[in-house]
Amino acid sequence: MAIDPKHLPEDPQILQRMVQDLMAQLDRESAERSKIQNLLRELLDAKRTRKSEQLSEDQLALFAAVWEARQTAAEASQGTAATCKTGT
Repeated sequence: MAIDPKHLPEDPQILQRMVQDLMAQLDRESAERSKIQNLLRELLDAKRTRKSEQLSEDQLALFAAVWEARQTAAEASQGTAATCKTGT
């Protein structure tokens, strides 16, 4: 959920906590994105370089599980940001 700049809290401590929470969320998302990009790069490299070896269903399922976990975490983070925004 997006933060409405017209309805920000007046309390500087709440604003600082919101900024810190958003920075932490960005750090987590950046780290997770990097992990996923590295995994995808490894999978694509493995597919390109080793023609005799094929990606197993288990490997593809692992990638799907990581992706779904990231989506769930992102949705949860959005819920946390919304809670922080309202101050409850």
